[in-house]
Amino acid sequence: MESYSSPDKPEYLPGHKVYVVDGGPQIQNEAQSTLLPLPDITLQTKTPSLKSTEVLYKIIDCIPVPRWKEMIRLLGVSDNNIERCMQENRHYKEAQYEMLSYWVHGAGSSQVARETLFNVLREMHLGGCVEKIQEFL
Repeated sequence: MESYSSPDKPEYLPGHKVYVVDGGPQIQNEAQSTLLPLPDITLQTKTPSLKSTEVLYKIIDCIPVPRWKEMIRLLGVSDNNIERCMQENRHYKEAQYEMLSYWVHGAGSSQVARETLFNVLREMHLGGCVEKIQEFL
């Protein structure tokens, strides 16, 4: 025996309420009516901070070594701080890390630092580096 609902008297599942909205019936599960809406998780996604070790090393890897000091100077790190980092670290990559970390911590917010870094790299005609860093972030 087949069950069907006629247009005059529709059948609804138990535990559901029928609401009339704009002249047509709307069905809502009773459990749904007491729940809060789910948060929008896209608002909770964050880009990695420039202060993270992983991000700093990725930036270092993207910048050509012969252009490093030019970039770090354009970011505002003094020659004294550059030389100090070079003397205190046996490996060049560690000196680069210390220079960049010094700049990032003094640059203010991560967003301001990111934009400043990208602007300097574009001034240096290193847009490819900007793209590589943005892919990582």
